[in-house]
Amino acid sequence: MWLDGLRVPRDGEPRPDRITEVPELVDTRGGWRAAHRPQDPAKDPREPYGSESSSVGSDHAWSGCTMAAGAVAYAYEAHYAGHDDAPWGGDMRHHQDDMDGGTDLGDLRTAWSRYGGLNLTIQSGSGWSAVAEAHQAGRAIVIQGEGDCPGSGTFTGGHACAIGPETDGQGRWLWSDPVTTAWQWVTPGSIKAWAERLSSGVLFGVTRAAAEVDVGVNELELTAWTAELGDLAAGAKVLNLDGSARLTASGPRSVSVLAATTTPGGTAARLIVWTAAAPTPDLLLMTYTNQLANLRPASSGGGSDDVDAAIQERDAEWEEWVLAGAPNQPQD
Repeated sequence: MWLDGLRVPRDGEPRPDRITEVPELVDTRGGWRAAHRPQDPAKDPREPYGSESSSVGSDHAWSGCTMAAGAVAYAYEAHYAGHDDAPWGGDMRHHQDDMDGGTDLGDLRTAWSRYGGLNLTIQSGSGWSAVAEAHQAGRAIVIQGEGDCPGSGTFTGGHACAIGPETDGQGRWLWSDPVTTAWQWVTPGSIKAWAERLSSGVLFGVTRAAAEVDVGVNELELTAWTAELGDLAAGAKVLNLDGSARLTASGPRSVSVLAATTTPGGTAARLIVWTAAAPTPDLLLMTYTNQLANLRPASSGGGSDDVDAAIQERDAEWEEWVLAGAPNQPQD
C-alpha cells in the first residue's frame, strides 16, 4: 500500500464530535502566524458548501481533519509566496474529488492545486528526521498520526494536524489540532510518537520554506543590495533558478547580489546572486536565507579597489566550480 493514500479518519472509525477549548496563543514574537482552523461545522463557514445540506456539511467537517490542517498549511504557503489567503477546511474539501469519509494527503495536494495553484510537497515515508529538518527550515507541515494525539485534543483515531514553523523557549512546536479551538505548544517527541503509531515512515507534507519563493529576476524589487558584495552565512540554501537544490553553504561565503527583496513581514531575504563578473543564464543562482541577519554587507577593509579585487577573486572561484559541474561543495 502506498502510504500517501492512507485516509484519515480511516473508514469505519468513529469521527470526532466536539471541539476542545484551549487558550488562545496571542504572542507570535513578531513573526507571522496563520489562523487556526477547527474542523467543527459550526465554525467552518464553508461547511456546508453551496447548496449542500447541513448533514452533509457535518459529515464533511467531522471527517475533514486533513483538509482543515491542510488549510492552515496552505495559508503559510500562500504567505511565503508573497500573498495572503486563508482558506477553511471546507474550501479544501470542495476542491478535490473525495467527498465520502476521510481524505488523504494526495487529496489535499489536489485541493491546493485547484484552489489556488499551489503545490503541497508530500514527503511520506521519509521518517521523523525529515519532519524535524522541515521544521528547522521554517516549513509548515501537515502530518498524520493515530492514538493519543498531542496537546489537548481527545480524538484517538486516525487524525491529521498542522505544525507551524515556530518553536517556543522550551523547545515546543506550534501545533494546530483541528479538534481544538486554537494553536497550542506541544513537544516534538509527542508528535513523533503519535505520527509513528500510524506509520513508522511518517505521513506528512510540507510547504516551501519561509524564504523560498520561485521568482525570476524581473519580478524582484531592486534594493540597495544591487551589484554589491555580500556575505552569505553558513547553512544558507542555494538553489538553481528552477527551484532545484544546488548546495548548502558550508561556511560564510561572499556573493555578488544582483537583486534582493524581503519576504512579507521582512523576516527573511530572497536574492538572485551571480557567480561570475558577467552573469550568464547557466551561472545564475537563486539563494534564500532564513533570516535577514544571515546576509550583511561585506567590507574588504580597504577602498573600492580592494572590493573589486575581492569580487573578481570570488567570481573566478565560483565560475571554476560551476563549470566543473558543481561537485559537492565549493572550497572556501
